[in-house]
Amino acid sequence: MKQPWKILLMWLLCISPAMAAPNIILIVADDLDQQLFSRMYADGYLPNIKTHLGDAGTQFSNAFVTEALCCPSRATFFTGQYAHNHGVVDNYKPYGGVTFFNASTALTVWLKNAGYATGMIGKYMNGYGIDPLQPLSNPENPRHIPVAWNFWRGLTSYQMYNYNVTQWDSTSGVTQLKTYSTYQTTKLKEFTVNFINALEAFDAMPFFIHVAPYAPHQEIEISGTGCSNPYWAKIIRPDASYLNSLPQYYTSLPQPPSYNEANVTDKPTFIRNAALLTAQEVGCARLQYQRRAEATRSIDDLVGGIIAALIAKNELANTVLIFTSDNGYFLGEHRLCCKIPGYEEGIRVPLVMRGPGVPVGSIAAPVLSNDLAPTLAAWAQASALVAMDGRSVVPLLANPSTPWRKRFLVEFQSDGQPPVSQFFGVRTASTDAVPSAYFAAWEDAESSIEFYDLATDPYQTTSNPASPHVATMQGYINALKDCGQPLKPTCQQAED
Repeated sequence: MKQPWKILLMWLLCISPAMAAPNIILIVADDLDQQLFSRMYADGYLPNIKTHLGDAGTQFSNAFVTEALCCPSRATFFTGQYAHNHGVVDNYKPYGGVTFFNASTALTVWLKNAGYATGMIGKYMNGYGIDPLQPLSNPENPRHIPVAWNFWRGLTSYQMYNYNVTQWDSTSGVTQLKTYSTYQTTKLKEFTVNFINALEAFDAMPFFIHVAPYAPHQEIEISGTGCSNPYWAKIIRPDASYLNSLPQYYTSLPQPPSYNEANVTDKPTFIRNAALLTAQEVGCARLQYQRRAEATRSIDDLVGGIIAALIAKNELANTVLIFTSDNGYFLGEHRLCCKIPGYEEGIRVPLVMRGPGVPVGSIAAPVLSNDLAPTLAAWAQASALVAMDGRSVVPLLANPSTPWRKRFLVEFQSDGQPPVSQFFGVRTASTDAVPSAYFAAWEDAESSIEFYDLATDPYQTTSNPASPHVATMQGYINALKDCGQPLKPTCQQAED
């Protein structure tokens, strides 16, 4: 039972004592693909995520992002919108980045208006804090604090050691620019636990915390690799305690049928122009894979630290925890590195959640990055300030047979990532008239198109542009690519 002074404090904060809104913690890894996550999860190297989230909550076996690139995906998390509606279509100017994101109408404001204390810890949006010469109103200035946050520990550089953090909280109002040498993921855990402890000293209002480690994103270029392409020569440094900590088979790169694909004549122009990976590049990709796995172990430690803090404050039962990633990752599939194209490796992400109202089990319906903001708003009883394209998964958690989307858009509409061309794609669910398929229309010199029946070609190695389903899939793209725009159908209508 709350003490009278706490009830008074809640009244002063305009929070109803009877309000049952849960605490919410959203943990977003950077570039953590479903394949690596699933392997480590099954092999017991993510014990905290498995025990406290997966075994205690719901796993989503078909979770996707709708643009496989950091900043657009993060903007989608905070708006519930496709990139063509929130307008952040790339990581940096002139096509995207933090200056293209409208923080004044984003999720944090909705939650703040609903009575939540809010904390941001880790990576915010690409471009945040990179230019101290910008005016304070510009989020590229490291002293800029976006609206509606109570507690801010925002990364302004992305090294795993000797990185920069902007620190601010609403009680002191003092902005500090700090540099830390502690392993980054470990420091983010410390920040998060400290915020939980500070909030629970008052126990007066629910909280929302967004925790965004940079791991396992590639970090630094290493010399002597023989890889002329810097994408292959970059790795992430794991915590020293996890360096070379995994069994020997982690030094062997998984090579599915799409790996270093021999025949790419059915692919878009920029892939057809890509050479086969050299032996040196395969070696670099192998090292990337190993270091990514080792760095992900610290993310599991971060989750464990959060769980321990919630248990110590008797808040675990009233807290929703969500773990996901901003996009998948390529390490040689279709001769690709990194992200953006809409193949399965790039758009599939881990998604697991636990908390009040979240049953133990799994859901196979396609759940999108677009769905997180509507879901969080539903739990928080918060009113959105934008028209959301996604849908709350709360009804789906209550009844997995709830009617759900049949298809969704995958998009990339920027000239800022050469040689990758712009494209629109559509991925269908098993319930669609064209079940379990992927179609992409590329805006390259040849207007390349791809069609894959994922039931028979799950690795997308053989496109069939002559399929009788192409016309239907193109019609889906025509409806989806500007859904949610004025005088156009809503995105939920286009997905159904």
